[in-house]
Amino acid sequence: MKKMKMFLSLVAMVSCIGCSSASNPKAETAAVAAAKGWLSLIDAEKYAESWDEAAELFKGAVSKEQWVQTMQAERKPFGNNISRELKSKRYCTSLPGIPGECVVIQFNASFENKKTTISTIETVTPMMDKDGKWRMSGYYIKSVTLAYKMNTMPDIYIAAIITSALSLVLIGGLLLFRASKEDRAFLAVLVLLMLPMNALAFHCVRMPIDAWLSTLLGESSELYQFITVLYAPFTEEPAKLWPLLVPWIYSRIGSRNLVSVAIAIGLGFGVGEAWTVAGLLSKSPEIAMYSWYMLGGYIGERLMTCIIHSGFTGVALYFIIKRKAVIIGLLSAMLLHFIANFPIFFLAQKNLISIGQGVWSVWMVILQIWVLSYFFLMGFILAYLAYGKQWIQKLFKGKMKCPECGNIYQRPIWWFKVNLLHKCYEKCPYCKHWHLVSVFDYENKSQQINVADG
Repeated sequence: MKKMKMFLSLVAMVSCIGCSSASNPKAETAAVAAAKGWLSLIDAEKYAESWDEAAELFKGAVSKEQWVQTMQAERKPFGNNISRELKSKRYCTSLPGIPGECVVIQFNASFENKKTTISTIETVTPMMDKDGKWRMSGYYIKSVTLAYKMNTMPDIYIAAIITSALSLVLIGGLLLFRASKEDRAFLAVLVLLMLPMNALAFHCVRMPIDAWLSTLLGESSELYQFITVLYAPFTEEPAKLWPLLVPWIYSRIGSRNLVSVAIAIGLGFGVGEAWTVAGLLSKSPEIAMYSWYMLGGYIGERLMTCIIHSGFTGVALYFIIKRKAVIIGLLSAMLLHFIANFPIFFLAQKNLISIGQGVWSVWMVILQIWVLSYFFLMGFILAYLAYGKQWIQKLFKGKMKCPECGNIYQRPIWWFKVNLLHKCYEKCPYCKHWHLVSVFDYENKSQQINVADG
């Protein structure tokens, strides 16, 4: 279960890299035969033997005891298998979380204890294991009743709704609250303009280019594999900056609201991307097993992506608006985007290391730390663009006017207060009361500063 959750986080972070597929009937036939043989062990309730015959990747994700317990709880209640018909098979040269060749196979099945259901779908994913044999790397079974099929939607869409609501309320609400009255409608327009841009960039630009290049170069070529890393930076960054071509929009952007504009663009684009990713994940049998409340990795990562996109756009706007260097601004945003995506591509696609038991989990932790670090880096860049070179120092020292007694004091060193980003809960040395203050609220060098003795 933990391994599958990591897999979900990787899929979300890859943001539409997806399955590299090609036609390979011979491999599909061999994989289907292997899947049927392995399923016969499941049907015979030989769960321990099925674990023994699974891929090394599978064994590294779940112990034999855990697998037996899971099958007894989840598969055994279905009863004896009555029939099983091949529904679909899809050969992939790579799949996030599954290095190397694999085939995603679905069977329409019926079981003696599930006769009231209209559909039971078994999904198995054989992969080419280290011994050169097709072995199972994943198994999932799901029954669908008529009422369920008529009234439900994939839970990943529920997660996308939650992500959108949180992003718009938390980031958008704070953005509009801090913006000037004359900018609020303008920023709202930018958010709305950006909502469809990720889907348009992906489906109308990225996918046609990929289809052409995969035919021209071949999906197995190193050049093609590297070019796929450039898809997101080279298609998404121009998609975020096209509004600057509109004179009314360009004329309203200046140093005063540059960061607010970057956040509005990043927010709209990030929310739209969350739905693009959700649409792709909804087709994955591996993701279908999760209820919306189990998709916290997707929700958290998509929230961070809104700020990350804002950071990319902020750097671009800095050069375009303040330095009048359009090309440098666009290339800078692309470079930051490329650096952010490269480790994800490295792990999901290249598989340059041998992933064994335990090693995959370590890499996933490293990858999650990387994304979190990039989130903070983009936040620092936005803060620098908004407050200047001294903003980090202001987080820890400087001068403040007490909101209660009115005295101006030298702020205490960092361990005598509680830092909440740019907000601090600290004690006034004069009235001895604690207050929540902003590090940017007071800056008046012409006033006499009274420094408390402590």
